[in-house]
Amino acid sequence: MIHKLSELIERAKNKPRKKIAVAAAEDEPVLKALKSALEQGIATPVLVGDKAKIEKIAKAIDFDLSDIQIVHN
Repeated sequence: MIHKLSELIERAKNKPRKKIAVAAAEDEPVLKALKSALEQGIATPVLVGDKAKIEKIAKAIDFDLSDIQIVHN
């Protein structure tokens, strides 16, 4: 049984990476969480939202979006 977030993350690292689609992705806390998940090898994000806003926030938090799919709505 998992009791800590760190245990959940370790378990997720041992599984194949999942693709996660996120609507309204132009939100700093959301992008920070996705950046962390990507860096840890847990998930590959697909971002849906205002591309310019997403890119502006990503730049501010040093999140490289070059390999990330962005669906502009």
